[in-house]
Amino acid sequence: MSFLMYGAETWSLIAVDWGKLELFHMRCQRQLMNIHWSDHVTNKSVRELTALSTIDDYLSRRRLSVFSVFGHIAWLDAAVPANGALRLAIVMKERRIPDPS
Repeated sequence: MSFLMYGAETWSLIAVDWGKLELFHMRCQRQLMNIHWSDHVTNKSVRELTALSTIDDYLSRRRLSVFSVFGHIAWLDAAVPANGALRLAIVMKERRIPDPS
C-alpha cells in the first residue's frame, strides 16, 4: 500500500482518478482473498473480509498527517523560507511574540 500511496499528500485527483484507485484497491483485495470476479461477491463483503479501509480513508489520513508535510518542512535548512514560515506559525499559535528577524 505504501508504494501505491507514495506522494499522495500532494495529489489533486478528479472523480475518475478516485474511481480508478478504488478499483485497483478492490482488485488487489480480491486477489489476496482468491475471490474470482465470477464469484459475484460485493465490494462491501470483500472489505469486511479483509478489514481494510477504502482508498478515500487512506488518502484522508495521509493528507491530514502532521508528519507528512510538516515533518519534511521542519527538517529543511533554517534558511529555507518554508521552514521560517512554519516556525513563525508555531510561535504565533503559541501566542508568543515573534522574533523580528
